[in-house]
Amino acid sequence: ALNVKAAHPGYYRSLVDKALQKQSTANDEIERDLHRSLPEHPAFQSEIGIDALRRVLCAYALHNPSIGYCQAMNIVASVLLIYCKEEEAFWLLVTLCENLLPDYYNQRVVGAVVDQGILDELTLEYLPNLHDRLLQLGMMNMISLSWFLTIFLCVMPYESAVNVMDCFFYDGAKVIFQVALTLLEWNQDKLLQCKDEGEAMQLLSEYLMGIFNDEGRGAIRNKSYDEQKRTVSIQVLIYEAYRRYGCLSTGQIERLRLKHRLRVVQELEDTCERNVLRCVIGDGYFTKPELQELLGLVREEIISQKKHIPDKHDPSLQPYEAYKIDFDYFKILFAALSPWGKGETAESLAARIFNLMDSNRDGYLNFRELAGALGLTSTADAIQRLKLLYTIHLPPLLCMSDIESPEKNESGAEIASEATDFFSTAEKNLEKSIDSLNILEDRSPGTPTSSNCFQWHAVFFRVVQGRIQLSSQGGHVVENQSFAVYEIRKIFVMTLLFSKFLKTYLSHRIRFGIVG
Repeated sequence: ALNVKAAHPGYYRSLVDKALQKQSTANDEIERDLHRSLPEHPAFQSEIGIDALRRVLCAYALHNPSIGYCQAMNIVASVLLIYCKEEEAFWLLVTLCENLLPDYYNQRVVGAVVDQGILDELTLEYLPNLHDRLLQLGMMNMISLSWFLTIFLCVMPYESAVNVMDCFFYDGAKVIFQVALTLLEWNQDKLLQCKDEGEAMQLLSEYLMGIFNDEGRGAIRNKSYDEQKRTVSIQVLIYEAYRRYGCLSTGQIERLRLKHRLRVVQELEDTCERNVLRCVIGDGYFTKPELQELLGLVREEIISQKKHIPDKHDPSLQPYEAYKIDFDYFKILFAALSPWGKGETAESLAARIFNLMDSNRDGYLNFRELAGALGLTSTADAIQRLKLLYTIHLPPLLCMSDIESPEKNESGAEIASEATDFFSTAEKNLEKSIDSLNILEDRSPGTPTSSNCFQWHAVFFRVVQGRIQLSSQGGHVVENQSFAVYEIRKIFVMTLLFSKFLKTYLSHRIRFGIVG
C-alpha cells in the first residue's frame, strides 16, 4: 500500500475533489451507512470522523467503479482510520479489496463464497464430526460471510479484532482460516449439542464478543469494558491459531481458492443463464434449447473479445442485460440465422432492425432484444413480420436518401418504375369511374339505365402471408339509387387513397428486394 501511495502522489486528493461533487448510487449508499460505522467509538460520534470516512469511501468508489461501494467496507475503513492517516487508510482499503480479499466487495461476493468453500473443506479435514453438524444446521455460509467480510471486526470487539487484522496484513488470508478453525474447535462440543442454527449462532456470537484485549482497552459494543463477559484473550486466540493450524500456508490457500473459484463461477453462470432463459422464453420466438444455443454464441463472443460484462447479479438490472452485442456481431448472427439476412439489402435491413430494437440507444442489443430481432424475422407469423417490415420503412429508420429514386440500381429502378406506371394507370381509371358516378348521381330517379351506360373497374388489395395480390371487378350494372351511388362512391375514394399509399409502399418493397 505504501509503494502504491508513493507511486501516485496527489491521486487521493484529486479523487476526493471529484467524488464529493459527483451524484451516484454508491455515494447515496455510503451516506446511509456512515452513522452505522463503529457508532460506539468517539471518533465516529462527531462530524470530523464521519467526514473523513465519507472522503475515503467516496474516493474508493470513484477509484474502482466496478466495485463502487459494498456494505462492510465502511466497517473496515472505520478501523483503518482509527490507526492510520486518511490517505494511508485509503490505500490500505485499496490493497485489501483488490489484492488480499479479491472479489469480496461486490454484488456477487464471489470471493466470500469461494472462501466459504475453503472453510468447508478445511473443516471436513480437521473437524469432520463438527463439519457434518454444521452442514445439518446450514451454518457454513453464515459463518464465512459474517466473519470474513469484515475480518472479524463485526463479530469481535474492534480492539481485539485489530490484532487479527495486523496478522492478516502480515501473513495474508491464511490467518482468517486459522482463527476460524480454532474458534470452531474450541466450541465444538457445545455446537454439537445445539438444536438449531439460531442457538448455534447465538453461542458463537456470545463467545466472540467475549474475546478481550487488555493491551488495547477501549469501547465495547453496548456495554462498558468492565462489564464485558470474557471468554479468551485475543493474544491467546492468535497464538493457539498459529500453533494448531500453522501447517496452513498461503500457497495452499491460493490453490484452494483457484479450485473453488472455478466451481463457484460455474454455478453463478448457470444460475444467471437460467434467469435469462426464464425472462426471454416467454416472448415465444424460440424454444429453450434454441435460446441456450444462441446464448452460448453470445457468451463466446463476449469472452473472445474480452468485452466488459456488467455485473450479472446487480439487482437493478434484468438478467439479460449482462449479455450484449454490438452491430458488427449482430450482422453476423442476422446473416446466419435470419431469412432476411440474405441478398443485397441484408445489411441495410440489419441496420434498421438493430436501431429499432436498441431501445436505450446505447449501441448494443441485450439478449432479449437480440432474440426479439431474430425471432420477428424468422419464427414470427406473417402479420408480425409484415408489421416489422412496414415499421423499418418509416422515418426515422427510413432516411430521406432512401426515399429518393434508386438511380444506383438499374434493375431496381426499372422495377419500381413499372410499379409506378401500373398504379398511375389504376388511379386514372378510378378517377374516370368517380366521374361516371357523379353523372349517375345527377340523373333523375325515373331515368332508365342499361349495362352499356356505366362499366367500372376497381382495384382491391389483399395481404396474405406477406404477398400483395391484385384483383379487379367489372361488368356490373349499377342500379340508379342515390344511396347506392353514394356508398359506391365512398368505396372508390377509399380505394384511390389506398392505391396511392400502396404505390409508394410496393415501390420500396420492390426496391429493397423484399418479395416474401
